[in-house]
Amino acid sequence: SRKYEDKVIDTLNQMLVNLKQVKSLNMMPNLNKKLDKTRNKWIQEYKGKRNALTNRYCVMPYIVYIGKIILYIFLAYLVTNGKMTIDKLVLLISYFELTITCTDSMLTYLLNLSNYGIRVKRIKNILDYTSVNNIDFGDITNDYISGVVVFDKVNYEIKNKLILNNASFKIYPNEITAIVGHSGSGKTTIVNLLYRLDRIKSGSILIDDENIYNYNRKVYSSNVSGVFQKTFVFEMSIRDNLSLIDSNYKNQIEACKRIGIHDFIMSLPKGYNTIIKSDERLLSDGQKQLLAIARALLTKAEILLFDEVTSNIDPASTTIVSEILKDLKQDHTIIMVTHKPEMMDIADRVIVLDKGKVVCKGTNEEVFSKNDLYRELKNRTFASISNNEI
Repeated sequence: SRKYEDKVIDTLNQMLVNLKQVKSLNMMPNLNKKLDKTRNKWIQEYKGKRNALTNRYCVMPYIVYIGKIILYIFLAYLVTNGKMTIDKLVLLISYFELTITCTDSMLTYLLNLSNYGIRVKRIKNILDYTSVNNIDFGDITNDYISGVVVFDKVNYEIKNKLILNNASFKIYPNEITAIVGHSGSGKTTIVNLLYRLDRIKSGSILIDDENIYNYNRKVYSSNVSGVFQKTFVFEMSIRDNLSLIDSNYKNQIEACKRIGIHDFIMSLPKGYNTIIKSDERLLSDGQKQLLAIARALLTKAEILLFDEVTSNIDPASTTIVSEILKDLKQDHTIIMVTHKPEMMDIADRVIVLDKGKVVCKGTNEEVFSKNDLYRELKNRTFASISNNEI
């Protein structure tokens, strides 16, 4: 029972650490199904444990008390017939009562077993928790989305601090749009807003001329997906990780082939059934990121968001990811937040943010020719890379 309890808690911890990604990729339904299997195993083991403890701490004490009554009657018979003295009777009873006291202490332990059940219920309550600040979904069921994204005079603030100030821009399908700027300029906020993790103060965010808050959950989560800066895979098999999005094995293989990680997976001892463990270096950070991209691709989303996905991987993996994005733009709207010049170079359009404001937007060449901040970002990053190499 502890084994399965630990499995549930371990999965829960991973979910809480990566809650934003779990919610944005709509993994909760499949995660709950997987957790239900573990919970049912726990219930089976706990029933066996409960029966054993009930026999040990309930049935046996009951037998002891019956024996106590019989013993007292027998001792009383011996005393009345002069076959036992009072002092021996008192001594025997005192020792027997000590034994009973120990039995009572053991029975108290049985009551504490309810804590196990309470802990599992708490886990379920956390998984089922719904924040009062959750953003409601609408009722639009139109799933024929081309992927045109529009920010129209969007203002967003946190604790009265303006994070996005009248931000307006348009993002087109079959293009890679890079969002760049200094740290704290509002780049990741745009991604979070597109994941519907926060609600704007004013303005509007549109996808195909419809407000994003008007789409229903299924349509929106199946059309907006992506990959985050922090590599995010569960401690389960590669196939199970992919099955959180799509359990079709053929689709999983096709996605991994397109991303270019299929051959590596097949070279592992158990292929797609290989279990990923955090304490093992079975997969590099770059390979985990590729697996996360394959998982996002399985959502069949038209709009793919990439938030600093190359910041923690090596240059070779960065090159691979850039080639993947160039391939994916053929049938997706690609939006990426990046600070790496090699990733900026592959962008068709660039949006430059400074202190929450859009200070420049347009094609890559146009923005580079007329915006000092964009040139500074690229040149400074190139300089940083050169210094690191030296």
